[in-house]
Amino acid sequence: MNRSGLIGIKSEMATGKTSIVKNYRLNHRDARFLVLGHRITLLRELSQVSKLNTSLYSDLPAGQLDKVNALSITIDSLYKLKTAANKYDCIFIDEARQVMNHALSAATCKQHRQEILMSLMYFIRSAKQVIIADAHLDDNTIDFFRAMRPVGEVPLIIKNDYKSPSRDVYYYQGNDSSALVAKLVAAIKQGKRVMVVSDSKKTILKLEAVLMKKLGIKSGFSSSCSESKNKVIWTIHADNSGSPENQHFVKNISSAAEDVDVLLASPSLCTGVDIQGDRFDEVYGFFNAVSLSATDCLQALHRYRKSVPLHIWVAPRPSFGYQNSNSNVIRREMLQLEEFNGFLMGIDPETGEKTPVDSWAFDAYCQVKAKHNRSLNNLRDHLHRLLARMGYNVIAVESDTDDDAKSDLKEAAKKVDAHHIQQVTSAAQIDRNQYLQLKNKTYLTNTEKYEVERFRISEGYGQPVTEELVKRDNGGAYLGQLINLEAVLSPPQGEVIDPNTGSKRLVPPPIVLDKDKWELENLPFLPDRQHHCTQWYMWQTLGLPKILERLFAGEEYRADDPDLIKLAEMAISYRDNIKTILGFQFPIIVVPPGCWECWFKSWV
Repeated sequence: MNRSGLIGIKSEMATGKTSIVKNYRLNHRDARFLVLGHRITLLRELSQVSKLNTSLYSDLPAGQLDKVNALSITIDSLYKLKTAANKYDCIFIDEARQVMNHALSAATCKQHRQEILMSLMYFIRSAKQVIIADAHLDDNTIDFFRAMRPVGEVPLIIKNDYKSPSRDVYYYQGNDSSALVAKLVAAIKQGKRVMVVSDSKKTILKLEAVLMKKLGIKSGFSSSCSESKNKVIWTIHADNSGSPENQHFVKNISSAAEDVDVLLASPSLCTGVDIQGDRFDEVYGFFNAVSLSATDCLQALHRYRKSVPLHIWVAPRPSFGYQNSNSNVIRREMLQLEEFNGFLMGIDPETGEKTPVDSWAFDAYCQVKAKHNRSLNNLRDHLHRLLARMGYNVIAVESDTDDDAKSDLKEAAKKVDAHHIQQVTSAAQIDRNQYLQLKNKTYLTNTEKYEVERFRISEGYGQPVTEELVKRDNGGAYLGQLINLEAVLSPPQGEVIDPNTGSKRLVPPPIVLDKDKWELENLPFLPDRQHHCTQWYMWQTLGLPKILERLFAGEEYRADDPDLIKLAEMAISYRDNIKTILGFQFPIIVVPPGCWECWFKSWV
């Protein structure tokens, strides 16, 4: 470790990667030291005196971040750290692969991504030593950070081949998670203490509601801690992970967990936290193939370090459909979209202002996206293979749907939604200044979150915030649909000639153009843009505005309507374009002559 340059450490989870860096800190107390991470829970754990002994960025005024010798900061806030005359002797990046993914694609970085990437490049390049560590350190991650180092520098890669002790893994094969939910409830009733992880906050909230019902807990829904006469449930998710009680819990998690019978954790606790001791008998994993790749699922399952049995259910297919897993195709399609979108906006691709594209970050994004998509497309199989590769005894459990558990989950989902609606409608009304102040806070209490949500709904719809409106809003999805509908129905401004084909193309309306102009000015990183003009043009090509106008005029449609048949023919013809531009797909079926009704039923 006593060498300059880039050092990569690939070692199994719980094999002492952080301890190596801790020894460096002890031997170089006066060195300027920076720790980068993607989750505050991870940094809070690492910053403790017993670990790396650094100042946590959220505890310091923004103007003092560069004044401390040892700092831990999230990648989201890196743009706040001054670069002028600010260099570090050593930079440590734990969970480096996830930090890279977060920097390139996380929605929370979108507004400042270019500043974040440029700051990251500066600090990595100017540091004397950069240590990246990950249990699944791969070539993509090494190349990403290596590209930021001085040209010609050769990294040192340390690989630890030690494997964790074997354990039994019960891998549930059902189409839904109800059988594993029933197993979880039975295990808790038998007196077993369990930890439950998931890739979805909604799943954790539903499981909490199911367990509260089964254990006879009457109150405390969606709080951190719920108790019955003889069971304690502790829940950590994105909405409450920054609360004082959860900060204290995570900071002292090994001892705090001694008083917990059931620990429920969403992705906010899926990395960087080590739970030692003998508290839990089993670990349960519910993965819906929503966002976490197989390696991320492994991280979540191994927060509790003891080799106890694992019970896992993984969705048989990705929740949002199969995605492109070829990095070259992803890159080509994004560049084509940008070029076509620029043409619709009136930007000459030869002489006009060019879109800034950082090839280093853009290429890395395409590779990371492709790899992530490959994992999500085959998550059940991919996670199974990784577990077997670790030497675990993976036991396939054939499981049918448990009707009682499935019913409990449906009831729990309704309860979660009803609780959210009730909290939003009863929240205090705030004005815009209060809203902006709350949006700039690092952490919001539950009360403040609901106040912000109420203001967003009230401001967005211009109507009183009722239970029906909150339900229909669906976290902002309905408002987004209304805005898109307005754009689709807006008439074009005229026509323009495509210089490549000579054909005429419609000019998008101002409501669409303005969105793309704002993104062009404020989102320099190409993958962050939505290409609204191209989306609008796709809807026009399909003929959707004409159909909507007839519907609004009170007309009814039959499956043999000429406009619908034309839309179906166009949709099949442009199926790949629809997937690329609009982000959804529909099944291809053989349509007998005069039987378009079959196709519409399969699509709708």
